[in-house]
Amino acid sequence: MEVNEPRAFGGNWSDRKLQALEAYLCKYTTALKNTPFHLIYIDAFAGAGLRPIPRPDSEDYSLFVDEDITQENLRYRHGSPLIALKNQPPFHEFIFIEQDPDSLAQLKSAVAGFPEAQGKLIRFMRGDANAKLLEITQSNLRSKKTAGCGFS
Repeated sequence: MEVNEPRAFGGNWSDRKLQALEAYLCKYTTALKNTPFHLIYIDAFAGAGLRPIPRPDSEDYSLFVDEDITQENLRYRHGSPLIALKNQPPFHEFIFIEQDPDSLAQLKSAVAGFPEAQGKLIRFMRGDANAKLLEITQSNLRSKKTAGCGFS
């Protein structure tokens, strides 16, 4: 299956929401790091994992670009799944739910190439978020001491 470019979504408000998420996740896992909970991050509308950034057409734009920033960093911002994967202290497990097969394939590709994902327990689920969340809550997760954090 060919993986296409992630679909553009949101705007400046998306950036603010993702910044708030990043700050919240750090505080959440810091507060629970010395507890017996198994911390699971569930993203019910995970998307492609990256948010394309519209690039200015101006040739002068290159004058303001830091040489150390890669082309990919100029074109994309991390979405909530990648923000959660790089969070410190880390979650123990990650569940990413996405209904759109193209977005799920893009997310899998983004996660596979993300160094912070190496060695982490990650599950990808395709389908309706409500049905998948019900499936998760009815699974054996209730038998564990679990603290989950969701984001949409």
